[in-house]
Amino acid sequence: MGILLILQMLMRLALLDILLIVAPLAVLVGVLPQGRHWTRFWTDLFVGTLLTQFVQILVLRLGNDVGGKFLASMARRARKYFLGLTVISQDVGDFLGSVQGRAVLQNSAVKVLLRQDPSAIDRVVDTLKLSDGERDLLLRFGKGQALLCIPENRVAVEITAAPAEHRLITTDPRELAVLEHSDIAEHREGPDEMLEDRSPGRSVRRSGAPWSPDGVGQR
Repeated sequence: MGILLILQMLMRLALLDILLIVAPLAVLVGVLPQGRHWTRFWTDLFVGTLLTQFVQILVLRLGNDVGGKFLASMARRARKYFLGLTVISQDVGDFLGSVQGRAVLQNSAVKVLLRQDPSAIDRVVDTLKLSDGERDLLLRFGKGQALLCIPENRVAVEITAAPAEHRLITTDPRELAVLEHSDIAEHREGPDEMLEDRSPGRSVRRSGAPWSPDGVGQR
């Protein structure tokens, strides 16, 4: 485990070095409208990598036990202060492998279970008392599908982002490029532009309603 953490840190530091080297290029590309999504991608990747490195070092310094106790305490006391606590993990072992994790799980009013790895499914089933049908669902779920667990009820759901939501949350560089080109096209097709004709007393409009000599549009 320690070797894996060291390798992760070394790879993250190497990625930060590469991002710092290409930083001037990212800034220059961002000047062009067509390249702004790549600058945004570089910024998100750099900030995310830097924060991840900082958090990992902080957790290793403080110790996993301290962080687990803090989360467990928040899970028990948050509702008394009208607060909400959202905890997300890709590894169910983070919760089931420690007393603090199980405390967080037990104090969660709503649980959203996505597709589970076969190696961890039995622990999830035993802890949450799931049926055989729900176990099969957790093994076969696709993208956006989940098992919503609330007190006294469990139901399979499919979560689909609305177009406006997807536009805000997507991080796919290809989709960001398409959105960037769409924004540029909409900007170019925006308010009508006025063109002054060289002849005295005449005005020409590029698009829209006909234009009268006195400059008032006729509709």
